[in-house]
Amino acid sequence: MTTIDLQSFCAKDDVRSYATAPFVLDGHTYALDGHIAVRVPGGEPDPEQKVPDTIAAALRKMFATEYADFEPLPQIPAPTTCPDCNGTGTVEEAECDDCNGAGEFAHGSHEYECKECDGTGTVRDVECNNRHCRDGELFEPMKIGVAFFDVRYLHRISKLPNARIRVVGPESVAAFIFDGGEGRVMPCRGL
Repeated sequence: MTTIDLQSFCAKDDVRSYATAPFVLDGHTYALDGHIAVRVPGGEPDPEQKVPDTIAAALRKMFATEYADFEPLPQIPAPTTCPDCNGTGTVEEAECDDCNGAGEFAHGSHEYECKECDGTGTVRDVECNNRHCRDGELFEPMKIGVAFFDVRYLHRISKLPNARIRVVGPESVAAFIFDGGEGRVMPCRGL
């Protein structure tokens, strides 16, 4: 039996604590990040982990729909590492937004040293500002059937044993199954 790394489907550094680690609901262990949800049967509930009632209801509804006619996934490329942050999601040094890199700013007839950057004009260890970077990987849409999906999610799904997908519509949640579980993934909208 293959062990599934559910943590790879969880959110990173998210204020929604239920999304940062797998949790048990109704006899299944779930992992999610807001764009993808995976569940496998079984698991021991953690009494410390609280899942909001609205999230539990949404998951029950989402997984209540039965799907058929699953197709094998096409060849999915590995996500592209962001060239700006080299896959870290942060950059070591960037121009300070508060002073536009000047290290100081004027207010009225006075000059002030920028407190955000201590007058250097740069800030350290900030989130990557590449608009396509998501946690160090680039957002890249890939079309499957009539819908586009983020390659980062498709790649994770493709690593599951015997993964197959069912695309319903261009803006509908797609279902996927794999040996030992199932999941749902959001399409890219507005492309």
